[in-house]
Amino acid sequence: MIQEPLISVIVPVYNSSLYLRKCLDSLLSQTFKEIEIIAVDDGSTDGASLILDEYAEIHPDLIIIHQSNQGQGEARNTGVSVARGQYIGFVDSDDYVDGNMYKHLYSLISETGADVAVCRATSVDMDGVLGRTLDLWNKYSDAVLDRRDFIKRDFLNNECSPVLWDKLIRADIVKNHPSTDLRRGQDFVAWIDYLSEVNRIAFTSERLYYYRHHPNSVMATPESESVILTDFKTEKAAVSKIMSYFAETVLAETYIDRIITEWESRIRNYPQLEDVAEFIQTLKLRKINCLY
Repeated sequence: MIQEPLISVIVPVYNSSLYLRKCLDSLLSQTFKEIEIIAVDDGSTDGASLILDEYAEIHPDLIIIHQSNQGQGEARNTGVSVARGQYIGFVDSDDYVDGNMYKHLYSLISETGADVAVCRATSVDMDGVLGRTLDLWNKYSDAVLDRRDFIKRDFLNNECSPVLWDKLIRADIVKNHPSTDLRRGQDFVAWIDYLSEVNRIAFTSERLYYYRHHPNSVMATPESESVILTDFKTEKAAVSKIMSYFAETVLAETYIDRIITEWESRIRNYPQLEDVAEFIQTLKLRKINCLY
């Protein structure tokens, strides 16, 4: 076991046996050597548990934890609880990373004094064929922004990705904010928590993460009343945190404007969702109160 790892990478695993080997191989072949890989099996039933045990026999430095199914948030929390690195990264078990990803991100942090380093990503399909570059996110090119400048921008969905897997984050920040049990948008809510403590963020234009699109992913679920209610829970949590941390900033105003517009459109065909409609109206009133 590495005596004092500088980086801990946490991989929540649930029924990803088709892609898990590719993910693990990409992490175990990192050029950055002061790194520990922590894979948390969240009650997989498709053979992923056996793959993890197989890899653990070959790679004694690979940390494997098996637990009953509790959801991705608790799997991440389990990994964070044993992480020893000064910085933490998260990788989804159906994705994979460039061999230089963590060397590059750690160097960026060391050179800039940033609390978080962010890379760009490329999508791949179920067979691993390269798809489009994810250009919607991370519009900065090799930039370093301090917290004040950062929160002035529309970073939560567009200018900086609302996910965790393309980032390396100071460990104490992650440990201060346990993941939630949200089914969709959990990364987004955690990112808001982390930003409450971040002072500087560094970006690289390098595409170091490979995000796999497949029909079984949570985010690929088609729109429905059930999906809207699931997302509604996430949205309420996000708004609460934004108003707690950033109430007096442009960020809050921009985000509430977008939520009102997007959610009015989403529930147009679901008039029975009265709680969602009431939430939107509350946001409108809050915005009016802020203006006057």
